Amino acid sequence: AEQRLQPQVSATGMPSAPSRVTIAAGGTQQREHDSDADHLGVALDAEQAAKALESEAAGTTDSAAAAAAHARASEQRRAASAAYERASRLEPASAEVAYHHASYLRSFGDLLRARQMLSDAALVHAEEPAIASSLGYLLLSERGAAGAAARRHGLQVLTRAAESGAWRGGAPWQHPVEYLSAVPPPPAGGVRPRGAYECLLSPLEGAAADLAAEAAAALERFTVQTEGIARPQGGWRELDLFDVCGLRGGGGARSRAARLRATCAAVRAAVETYPYVQGALFSALAPGTDLSPHCGPTNGRMARDRPRSTEIDRDRP
Repeated sequence: AEQRLQPQVSATGMPSAPSRVTIAAGGTQQREHDSDADHLGVALDAEQAAKALESEAAGTTDSAAAAAAHARASEQRRAASAAYERASRLEPASAEVAYHHASYLRSFGDLLRARQMLSDAALVHAEEPAIASSLGYLLLSERGAAGAAARRHGLQVLTRAAESGAWRGGAPWQHPVEYLSAVPPPPAGGVRPRGAYECLLSPLEGAAADLAAEAAAALERFTVQTEGIARPQGGWRELDLFDVCGLRGGGGARSRAARLRATCAAVRAAVETYPYVQGALFSALAPGTDLSPHCGPTNGRMARDRPRSTEIDRDRP
């Protein structure tokens, strides 16, 4: 079957692995989690381990090794689900638990349960950015005439939170889960001048053709993007280049990177030039995929997307 996908490389200021959003009296802040501290920490660690194993399975040509990695990933997914359920039972009024558990449910397409969990949390934490952003945009994703009431409610959720000061000082269209008030809002139009980043952007743009070719060759290794905003589920896939290129460590990175030589060289050079780069991805949208209305996870991230199109002949799972 002919597939037209649109790979693009994103250099971002945020790691792709799950990290804990801690909800406290002044708003949300992001920090590393302690896996031994509570059930939520255990769930986040298990989810991160599952993603790493799924990436490992996608990156190997050894069918036995891939099957073993998939099996271990399934075990970690079961552990994550159980830990999220325990955390929700033990802390039913926790906005932090509700946010992370609902995000996990969305990653599997369980939108109804995620919506109910966030709606319950909003009864107590209506002005919390993580809850308001997640619920508001989830409601805005409802389709057709039947979803009109939900979309109106989503706008109301975001408007009330904004009027309460949840995103005070930010751009009027910024409603992130994690809001950093110290970050100045972007200029009108949302695009910052590129001058300060020329040394980072020009080499990546110069290598764009090689990156596009390697992305097309690696499409079968992409894994499903887990934000839960793509319809149909699985229509948005990605490849974590920090993982593949060994920039986060981990076994097998050398053999995986060998098939993405130009890409890994460009990403390593970008990190050496501009050490604030904390992540890079290849991302692909399958034909007919829609992305629901959404907002980035934080206003502390600046992304550079380089869209490319390719056409391949391949059966896709």
